[in-house]
Amino acid sequence: WWWDRLDGQVVPSGLGVVRAGGRRVSGRAAGLTGPVGERVAPMVVEQALESLPVVKDVAVLGLPDAEWGERVVAFVTLDGTLELHEAREVVAAKVSRVAAPRELRILDHLPLLPSGKVDRVRLRSEAP
Repeated sequence: WWWDRLDGQVVPSGLGVVRAGGRRVSGRAAGLTGPVGERVAPMVVEQALESLPVVKDVAVLGLPDAEWGERVVAFVTLDGTLELHEAREVVAAKVSRVAAPRELRILDHLPLLPSGKVDRVRLRSEAP
């Protein structure tokens, strides 16, 4: 069962149900990313970045990293400007330092699937 912190609230990243009698885990959320030994739920990082007024859309992926195994990368569309250090500070404060993106890629738009969801496979394949 993976747990993350967002604005002081505990947010489960695993799939399951919490009831008065305890927890029932039915699986785990796909797409956990992060450096070796640490797991980061992209959705929690995305929620933290979406709290910034300049962020219009965001998708977070783990991309290969020679030193860390994977690095957290945030793909964003903006209505203004955003520097990597600003994004890292917000995520570190709302989630954790480990979850803070190591890279910020600013795009004109995020690629979408016909369903309207972000095409993460395309984002990953277009990343150098």
